[in-house]
Amino acid sequence: MMSNKSDRAVKKNSGLLRTTILGSLILLVTGIFLWLMFETRCLLSNTKENIDLFAELAIENSENENQAAIEILMEHPFVVSNSVRYLPKEEAIKEFEEELGEDFVKLGIDNPLPNVVVFNLKSEYLSIDSINIFKDGLLTDSKIEAVLFQENMWVNLGANFRSLNLIALGFCILFLAVAFFTIGNTTRIMMYNDRFLIRNMELVGAKRNFIQKPYLIRAFISGLMSSGLAILGILAVQGIISNQLDQAQFCSNNNLLLLIVFFVGPFISFVSSYSAVQKYLNAEV
Repeated sequence: MMSNKSDRAVKKNSGLLRTTILGSLILLVTGIFLWLMFETRCLLSNTKENIDLFAELAIENSENENQAAIEILMEHPFVVSNSVRYLPKEEAIKEFEEELGEDFVKLGIDNPLPNVVVFNLKSEYLSIDSINIFKDGLLTDSKIEAVLFQENMWVNLGANFRSLNLIALGFCILFLAVAFFTIGNTTRIMMYNDRFLIRNMELVGAKRNFIQKPYLIRAFISGLMSSGLAILGILAVQGIISNQLDQAQFCSNNNLLLLIVFFVGPFISFVSSYSAVQKYLNAEV
């Protein structure tokens, strides 16, 4: 009798250990993919915020009118105010000549470039629709002749990052589904091993809540341990990558990532075990 109880305890502990290790590995991989999603989103935002837009000022503007146009851009809610930079046509032609390696004065060509204001937009206004609204609003002012930006690069950049995010999200869903079904199957196996004990409990009138309680508690504890191990693994991976890239910190919010992993582990473990317990007990009726 003692031997049977000991065997059941060993099986339960080994099942709990397997579930915890498997859950932690799945959460680790899922967490890394989530981290990549957050990083790509953050990098996309920062990259776009560093892409320059150009407001061409009207040729007939006076210096006061040019300064007024600059102030309009600095105060605009879409614009990163400290990014606004006035580029007179004399400086613009010098930069152009350096790129082309030609001296337009020696060639007898008049400066064809207008005065421009260079600026960046805030990340929340970086969609094409928002930019078009922004452009239309600025062009109502006679002091601003045109607003220019590299639309194709903007669209392609966003599309590429969205594709990466969708791939990462797909892997996250796949791994969580694997965790759900694996933990559920492990719980059903544990209940099958305890089938005689469960049957005796039912015969003496034990309530369903009483029967399922130890399995759900075990699943919740296993999920917590899996989350803890996964968080340690994520931090270790980030530390290794940080050392390799010689980077002090990453772009995304790490606290949010770790919080998600911490709650997902026990949630997935509890829900999958609860589903497995209900199916088993309903099949026994």
